[in-house]
Amino acid sequence: MSASYSEVVETARHYYNSDDADNFYFHVWGGEDIHIGLYEGPQDTIAEASRRTVERIVRLACNLGSSSRVLDVGAGYGGAARYLAGRYGCRVVALNLSEKERRLPAGRPRPGDEIGSIVYQAHIQRGFASDRRA
Repeated sequence: MSASYSEVVETARHYYNSDDADNFYFHVWGGEDIHIGLYEGPQDTIAEASRRTVERIVRLACNLGSSSRVLDVGAGYGGAARYLAGRYGCRVVALNLSEKERRLPAGRPRPGDEIGSIVYQAHIQRGFASDRRA
């Protein structure tokens, strides 16, 4: 099955698949989370602020636990999905457009892998997950 994307989605996909974006988000931003961080002071690292963002969202979600289901749209490198599944035991479906972000270093989950309670989906097509597992 080949994916067909709108012009806007293809523009975003092209950006996140670029070497420049990948180098920035993976090496400079930390390669775990690609979202805004909540900083408490100038000493905070990007990783600390990013994790604080995920923790804040969890507090707003209330009672996240092993019976919870989480859909992480725009999962990037999957850092939030791994954190939520590991810390709270919930099942997470991680969706992401970028093939490059899904090609992670050895030992990290790949599209279609189910690691613990995280399912990594291969791509988003017309707003829905398309599972590319054989």
